[in-house]
Amino acid sequence: MTRHVAVIIGSLRKDSINRKMAHALIERAPASLGLDIIEIRDLPLYNQDADASPDAATVAFRDAIRPVMRVITKASRMYHRAAAMGKVNVR
Repeated sequence: MTRHVAVIIGSLRKDSINRKMAHALIERAPASLGLDIIEIRDLPLYNQDADASPDAATVAFRDAIRPVMRVITKASRMYHRAAAMGKVNVR
């Protein structure tokens, strides 16, 4: 049985160290672990007022994350806080 795990990378840079580490993790994962990167590049900043009518990027992100068993986040920390794009709220 394959366990599906989402990998969310907080950095948007294509050459970020976090993205490279995520790809290395995926390459080295056992066959029983299905790791997939779920991009947050197109997500708007979280706005609770938009929960009633989310945009297409938010719906696609929620649909991608819903069936996974676990989530791994790989984000830089700046000044002891998560980067802005790493602050994703999933309902």
